[in-house]
Amino acid sequence: MMGAQSNGNPFCGRKAEISLRGKTAIGTLVDKCPGCSGQSIDLSNALFDELADEAEGRVSNVKWHFID
Repeated sequence: MMGAQSNGNPFCGRKAEISLRGKTAIGTLVDKCPGCSGQSIDLSNALFDELADEAEGRVSNVKWHFID
């Protein structure tokens, strides 16, 4: 989805709403996640902490969409 470009990608700067297990947070895309696949999204530690415990590591069933 993000294409080959990392920083400076056309999606950078866009806001997304991210939901997991009834919790929702809003974040700004800042770069490409080379280890992510498909519709996966990489979160900052602070944003991840709003949704889950960091000890869980990668989590599944995250829903997200652009809000701008």
